[in-house]
Amino acid sequence: MLSNTFVRGDVLLTRSVRDVAVQAVPVPIQFVRDRDKMTSLGQQYAAEMTRLLGEQGHPRVTVVGHTDLDGSDEYNLKLSLERARAVRRYLVEHGYPAANVDADGRGRREPLALANASEYSQAQINQMLRRVEVKYR
Repeated sequence: MLSNTFVRGDVLLTRSVRDVAVQAVPVPIQFVRDRDKMTSLGQQYAAEMTRLLGEQGHPRVTVVGHTDLDGSDEYNLKLSLERARAVRRYLVEHGYPAANVDADGRGRREPLALANASEYSQAQINQMLRRVEVKYR
């Protein structure tokens, strides 16, 4: 989630790890600050996510947007939903069946639980909090 370079790999959306079914996967799709526009790196990850989900047969998923803790609840909820809708739009524009993907926003209500938060700067923590998750339905 902190890399500034694209890392390709099927690990991005692995549905099972050690025989445990994964329900939600954070995807490192980055956005321009305070906007729903993906960065160029974010677009690379959106393309990789589209490819991997296509290889899985276009499963029914919900794209869930999250924000960092800065700003009001109302603002962050709106921004997170706009970002999730941007990712949904990207998927559909690239051939994903619209009926198989929904969008939802959680704002700052569900921050990542970082066991080792003291190892990161606040800027790094904020970057990890600003994420999109794919939830399998």
